[in-house]
Amino acid sequence: MGVDLRPLIVSDVIGLDELEGKVITVDASNILHQFLSTIRQPDGAPLADSEGNVTSHLVGLFYRTLKLMRRSIKPVYVFDGEMPDLKTGVVEERARRRREAERKWEEAKKDGKKGEAFREAVRSSYLDDQMIRDAKTLLGYLGLPTVQAPGEAEAQCAYMTRDEVFAMNSRDYDSLLFGAQRLLRYLTIKNRKNIEVIHLDRLLGRHGLSFEQLVDVGILIGTDYNDGVFRVGPKTSLKLIKKHGRIEDIPEKYLEKLGDGYREVRELFHDPPVTSDYDLVFRKPNKSDLVQFLCEERGFPRERVLNNLNK
Repeated sequence: MGVDLRPLIVSDVIGLDELEGKVITVDASNILHQFLSTIRQPDGAPLADSEGNVTSHLVGLFYRTLKLMRRSIKPVYVFDGEMPDLKTGVVEERARRRREAERKWEEAKKDGKKGEAFREAVRSSYLDDQMIRDAKTLLGYLGLPTVQAPGEAEAQCAYMTRDEVFAMNSRDYDSLLFGAQRLLRYLTIKNRKNIEVIHLDRLLGRHGLSFEQLVDVGILIGTDYNDGVFRVGPKTSLKLIKKHGRIEDIPEKYLEKLGDGYREVRELFHDPPVTSDYDLVFRKPNKSDLVQFLCEERGFPRERVLNNLNK
């Protein structure tokens, strides 16, 4: 989801080698959801160990992270804290869709419709507390620091780019509204030469906007926290803010459609709950504990794990 800023984006393309030695932040829940959705058995069921503990997200996290580390890229995974009240409706709607997908998944399995079953299984995926604990355990054994955000991980990731972090990795443009100084998109090992990097200052300069005005543009379009103005897209929103300066001064016909809640949304982007209490220390992987956890406890193939660690 997130805000649709694509028509306004100003970006550069860099190669993977330009990220060597750089620290990047990653919204852990976002990427774990991706792994959990795509790494599954033919009937749609997630991978699991003999005790029933889901391991799909660990498979993706382990191998993807090792590939980044081999390129001397230093990922810091940031985990969600409390969701803001403004996002309650979004969270509830996602839960409703998951329950509906679970129902359709079961029906498709009974009817032998494998393709449909897999699609609905993907839509039904969610992270529970045990999966998150396992992810943190794995990252700790890999020697990587993790950060627990007080609120949205996305906001915390963006905040950290103001200091010792080079950029945050996300596909969502909301990161820019939280003030991410540099946003990386399409960061994969296979995509070595076409990684998109968006510099916030260049984006603002190209359109002659302040950061506060960019947030107002996003609110008019619509974000995870508000619906925006119906049929007002990125280009119209930009014109309105450039002409009038701020939401309060745009024509009344737009204000009426937007509603009064935009001020609370604006404040969340301007001043989200974040913490500066983190320590980005990178250590050597603990090989014995990794093998014990992944192979003995979670059923990973020992030879494959060892081969990848040795690389």
